[in-house]
Amino acid sequence: FRNTTYALDDKQLSILRNYLLEGEAWILWKGRMDISGCGRQVGKDCQAGKGRGVLGQIERMIRIDPANTRVYQARLKDNDPIGTNTLVGNKHFWRSDMMIHRRPQWYASVKMSSRRVTGSETCNSENMLGLHLGDGVLHIYRTAGEYENIQPFWDWHRLPGTTCDQSISNLVPGNKKCRLPADFVGGVGDGTSGVAALDYRRDALSAKKSWFFEDDAIVCLTAGVTASNLGPVLTSIQQSLLQGEAVAVSGPVSGKVGLKAGDWVHHAGIGYLIVQGNTPVVQTVRQEGDWKAIFPTKPGSPQSGEVFSLWFDHGRSPRDQSCACIIFPGVSVG
Repeated sequence: FRNTTYALDDKQLSILRNYLLEGEAWILWKGRMDISGCGRQVGKDCQAGKGRGVLGQIERMIRIDPANTRVYQARLKDNDPIGTNTLVGNKHFWRSDMMIHRRPQWYASVKMSSRRVTGSETCNSENMLGLHLGDGVLHIYRTAGEYENIQPFWDWHRLPGTTCDQSISNLVPGNKKCRLPADFVGGVGDGTSGVAALDYRRDALSAKKSWFFEDDAIVCLTAGVTASNLGPVLTSIQQSLLQGEAVAVSGPVSGKVGLKAGDWVHHAGIGYLIVQGNTPVVQTVRQEGDWKAIFPTKPGSPQSGEVFSLWFDHGRSPRDQSCACIIFPGVSVG
């Protein structure tokens, strides 16, 4: 691919073009790769590094496939950090149990798993906390810096979008653990809007989860949350780096603040409307951690950062609980 002379036939060119333009280009935002596309290599600066790799491939395709230069140039321009995205639409990657939703000013994805698809993995002592990375993780990007290098001090029991038992002690994503024992997992869309659904089951916890991706909003529904003899069960809506002030209907958020149905929260250009659910909580707090927890073969590197979180607390051994939240990316407080 790096040679100066290329001799590819039309079929080979078509495969490369489709791989980049209909695959890799969809999981880039402002030059960064979606964490859910990084696989087990969720190390320091992984989003920027993997983004540069894909953009470099697209640049080389201009020489390999000059007939489609304008399309490659458009994808490069889309990834200008201060530019406007023109790759707009909704696509479900059914072989990855992953839905991508792209708007001119924001990007969202949900990563799931099933009997067919492994949601995460570990190898070479990489990604040692990533058990839940395929459990319905919902990432929302506007600046592309929402989760950049948050991994050391992420609470890996509260990844955004997931419903998880907080008492699980072993978060290593072994192969058997990362294929959820469910068949009803997938998505459908018309190229503009889409719906993703996850029949979630892990150990003694089960829930029905769905995400509706529309032009200006994401509707997040979780129903039938049922568990027994577990620790607290939380449904996380967001856990990202704190970017500026977080504001709730009651005022600026400092520490942990309880919410109720009908309340709203705003942070980093994204609005959250609590529709229903027991014990919704918003929090801003400094969290601490170490890269060594994720990559134990590497030297210790303690890290900390200010984190914004929003979740529902279903308590211990919940029975048929539900929660709903509507997310509005790209809105102001007013």
